Amino acid sequence: MEQRLLSVYDKEATEEFTLLKESLTACTRFIVVAGAGISTSAGIADFKDPSGLAQRFGGKLNLSEAVYHNNARLEAFHEFLREACVQASASNPTPFHHWVDALARDRRLVRLYTQNIDGLELRLPYLFTQTPLTTSGPWPNTIQLHGTLHYSQCTKNGHVLPTDLSLFVGNTPPVCRLCEIAEDERVAAGKRGRNPGGLRPRILLYDQEADWENESIGKVHAHDLEAMPDALIVAGTALDVPGARDLVRSMAEVVRKNIGLAIWINKELPKQNVMACFDIVLKGTCDDFARLADMLGGENW
Repeated sequence: MEQRLLSVYDKEATEEFTLLKESLTACTRFIVVAGAGISTSAGIADFKDPSGLAQRFGGKLNLSEAVYHNNARLEAFHEFLREACVQASASNPTPFHHWVDALARDRRLVRLYTQNIDGLELRLPYLFTQTPLTTSGPWPNTIQLHGTLHYSQCTKNGHVLPTDLSLFVGNTPPVCRLCEIAEDERVAAGKRGRNPGGLRPRILLYDQEADWENESIGKVHAHDLEAMPDALIVAGTALDVPGARDLVRSMAEVVRKNIGLAIWINKELPKQNVMACFDIVLKGTCDDFARLADMLGGENW
């Protein structure tokens, strides 16, 4: 298919949008790769927004692995974590979230891969996930590529616990309570005590390898490539992260082989290193796309 550049605000493009609707209606196996742009209308700014939490707390500098080697930065990071969790808990899924949920409800969603850590999709009935992700299926509808604010992980024994914000205060990592319980039992049994592990939020920081999820995500990715997807929707992301960019490239290749459709949805055009992956480049917000879907024939296309 010849690549088409459309704007959701173009009132003269009725014929093009009708063709888009017809093409998507025929698709039955959707892969959706989402980024921060699907949550901005819920009040959660992306990491580059000067008015957002991430930039207010120092941007990349205080959201990298380096915070665990600097007391002042770690204290700022813990404050960011607390505020981000409160913000996410007070926000609601957007029209685009609901559109993807409808795909899942109708069994047309192979997978939602989200780079977001806010967990808004989990408020909807069909966009459930699993934490931690297993290395064998069946897998949930939603894969959190960069983790979630709402869970923490022990650095020593790998325990995964719901995030307790009251623990993330000051410039030292909180102690894992499961380790503490295990150590109390060891001491009570007359065994030598050991130092418990520390807790970190289960999110991917800059300059960090997500070794706690790489194998599982790789297995899901391989499975989904074999699922013969016929539609790829990339929404609200610039694909700056290499892992997400590689995932999209591989999915786009398979979708093309299946005579499917790859669509970019964003306020900005794709960069040249991924432009060729897409049949349709739709300029606008993700919610505008969802509303356009409703206007042209309902949430099911």
